Amino acid sequence: MSVFYDISSRNNEGSFAVRTHLHDNYEINFMLTEGVEIKVEDQTFISKKGTVCLFPPYSLHEVISNRKKYQRFVLNFNDMQIIQACSVLEPIISALKKPYLPLIFLSEEDTSTLTALFQTALDTSVSDSPYDDYKKIKALGDILHFLVPLLKEKSVCSPQNRSEIVSILTYINAHLHENITVDSISKHFDMNSATLWRLFKKYLMLSPKEYILRARIGVASNLLVNGSSVADAAAKSGFNSYSHFVRAFTQHMGISPYQYATRGETYITTTLK
Repeated sequence: MSVFYDISSRNNEGSFAVRTHLHDNYEINFMLTEGVEIKVEDQTFISKKGTVCLFPPYSLHEVISNRKKYQRFVLNFNDMQIIQACSVLEPIISALKKPYLPLIFLSEEDTSTLTALFQTALDTSVSDSPYDDYKKIKALGDILHFLVPLLKEKSVCSPQNRSEIVSILTYINAHLHENITVDSISKHFDMNSATLWRLFKKYLMLSPKEYILRARIGVASNLLVNGSSVADAAAKSGFNSYSHFVRAFTQHMGISPYQYATRGETYITTTLK
């Protein structure tokens, strides 16, 4: 069994900022420092000690800290691969899909409990032995199941819908460089556009068009930080219009593609399979 998640403990001294970015996976950011500014789409929050931040796939977010020390755990995972590996984790995956405020403020007792769970998962994650995969998935499950009652979510995505959305996202990601549209995707999967739209809004809280745009921006971002020119990144990520690419990238990322390329780093991940 393979385990599809990444966990880390991070400590920063002095002012710190993770610029506006997005992922195609889920991120749980567990804050152990208060006074950190968290921006999710068009909402801004200030953390307390014990704040849990939930970032769904392709949600734009930014973290800014002016504290002398900024401490947190970060957990990233691919929801569909996790469910395939361990279906009992599906309720928390469903909970993350709902349009809740993306923050949970924990009590002191819950903060201590979750800190211990994250530390256990971190300690377990360092092993390369396939015999420890069970321990890794259990450690992840302990974290996610701890959060389930806090989110108060009971509904789950049906296996049929999950299978459909996996196939659709896989198809889109493989054809981003082509002129794919909502109509062409609907035709390929023999479903009407309204059904496709409902699936995306239920599962990703994005329209199909918005998903395609953000996925293309993610591909272009990786190309830019790896040395591609702006024109080349636009073409290879599926943008037919150079000017449209520059406008869309700047609108979503908060800086132009030229500025992004010179920063020399990326927070865009492409782990969906």
